[in-house]
Amino acid sequence: MKNITSLDHQIYTCIFNIFPSGPFEKEINLNVYVPPEVSVFPDVTPVVGDSEVILVSCIATSRPASEVTWNLGDLNSSLKIKTDISAGPNDYYTVSSRLIGVPSKELNEQNVQCVVNHTSLKKEIVLNYALVIHYPPQIVYITSVNPPTTHQEFLCIAVANPKPTLYIWSRENKALTGRVDFDRLEIQLNSDSNGLYKCNASNQYGNGVGTLQMQFSTDISPDCTTCWILFTTLIVLNVAAFFVWRFNLCSKQIFDLREGSW
Repeated sequence: MKNITSLDHQIYTCIFNIFPSGPFEKEINLNVYVPPEVSVFPDVTPVVGDSEVILVSCIATSRPASEVTWNLGDLNSSLKIKTDISAGPNDYYTVSSRLIGVPSKELNEQNVQCVVNHTSLKKEIVLNYALVIHYPPQIVYITSVNPPTTHQEFLCIAVANPKPTLYIWSRENKALTGRVDFDRLEIQLNSDSNGLYKCNASNQYGNGVGTLQMQFSTDISPDCTTCWILFTTLIVLNVAAFFVWRFNLCSKQIFDLREGSW
């Protein structure tokens, strides 16, 4: 038979006649191997705080059944594997292998591999998958963005998955002054800036709060721009001095060359 397809997977009967004995029949079972179709996906997105759940599933459909295994690396002792095989029409089989574990922040973005072997394959199929675990903001902190001048800009950073969708800035026992832009806060530096600042970051699973104690000393001029002007001026003077020195050196070398040529 030529140009065989998966539809040719049948039992065929060969009938032939031998004189004078008469007709003979012979059944031929034609097995057509069908390579596996493989997919890796989470049933639902695991969330920190859940008990044991299915973290990810690897499904392979083929004829005959495939062998499905996992490469888990360091996660081998912390995850369980459950594999089921179901038969379909025309001798197709679906192998479902699932990773089961307790969701944690540490599992998020950990790499696992689903490995599929089949009679029709010369080389195994390896599918990489990075585990996705959702969790509320667990670490929130406030950091400065720019060198202090007359104003200071702060950024609220939150470790969460997915990223926070809401940031609420506040100031303990005082009204919040300054300009708020989502996860950023810009305030003017003066004696009234002192106090405890808070950033409340949240996503659909919860929230976390970061704090920053601002203590501005009145002994230091609030206008630090002067410092930066002096610093910049010093750099300019040094660069200018360097070019003057190079110019004088080149002039002397040219003069010496001219003297030598006479």
